[in-house]
Amino acid sequence: MCVREEALSRARASFEAGEYHRSAAIAAEGLVGDPDDAELLRVAGASTLALDSGDASPYFSRLVAVVPDDVAAWRDLGSALLAEGRSEDAAAAFRRALELAPDDPRTLVDLGHATGRPDEALGYLARAHERDPGNVDVLRAQLAAERRAGRPEAALAAAAEVLERRPDDVMAVLDVAELSLACDRLDDAAAAYRRLRTLDGEPGHAVYAHHGLVAVEIRREGWRRALDEAIAAARVDRHRRTTDLVSYVAAQLFGVRETPPPTAQEVEEILAESSAEHRMLHVEPLGF
Repeated sequence: MCVREEALSRARASFEAGEYHRSAAIAAEGLVGDPDDAELLRVAGASTLALDSGDASPYFSRLVAVVPDDVAAWRDLGSALLAEGRSEDAAAAFRRALELAPDDPRTLVDLGHATGRPDEALGYLARAHERDPGNVDVLRAQLAAERRAGRPEAALAAAAEVLERRPDDVMAVLDVAELSLACDRLDDAAAAYRRLRTLDGEPGHAVYAHHGLVAVEIRREGWRRALDEAIAAARVDRHRRTTDLVSYVAAQLFGVRETPPPTAQEVEEILAESSAEHRMLHVEPLGF
């Protein structure tokens, strides 16, 4: 095995092992002897991007200069630019990838993420859905874009389609629960949060379904059921936020005692924080 092939093999193995610093260092060292080696540039860029250090784009910029017709290289450049906050440049890179592969659903999804214009994003995502209607990643991207555009009913439709394809997917159930609540479909929201109780068995996660059901019952003004759920949440949650929920709901049911409870806005913020925290715990890591 020649020196270049050995360096590439070691860099790839380190990347696959999650040793991104080592992978980037090996690839960079290999590039000293051959700065235009496409595969070393690709691994160096991917490793640097995985480190979230904000300086992966030079590797991919060099890569597209070396292999200008490589769709994946342009997509990688777009991803790196997007990670650096350069949305317009990222969109330009993704548009070049789309010129090379006009019907590629992944590139259409990337463009949907990169553009700052909701209508344009939804247009790209609709095209991606037409090309690959069963693609869950496309549906998730549509869901997120509809949510950003302030269209919860459309987002809920996408979430329901994801759930149909992945009935045991925690994120899909959570999306349906949150969006059903946003659309005042309270029975559907309650059913989804109850589903989370059995589906998400991770230690410490039980509290999130209880918080969701508290949100549903507050919306319904079902204060007794809200109190039951808040107390159940308090049994599995050590955070003060659940104590505040109990205090707020109890005040609605029994009246204010000596210590004033949190306000309705503060409770809404507590529940939103809990939901966001639950979501972050299930975000899938990006791969190479």
